Amino acid sequence: MERDLSFLAELNQVLIRHIPREANRLADFCAKFCMSNDFVWTDIVMTPPEFLEILRYDLERVSSV
Repeated sequence: MERDLSFLAELNQVLIRHIPREANRLADFCAKFCMSNDFVWTDIVMTPPEFLEILRYDLERVSSV
């Protein structure tokens, strides 16, 4: 059985890397969010507040280390 993989030509970049469980809150939010919503935000105003809160918290933690 042949699969159509032509969509891969449209990808600009894919990055896969290990993230420790304690730093996985943003990925968890994104996975749950995309199950019931569109995951394309063309403007920062469209970004869900919860996403920005988790991102801000994580950045503050990294900055304090």
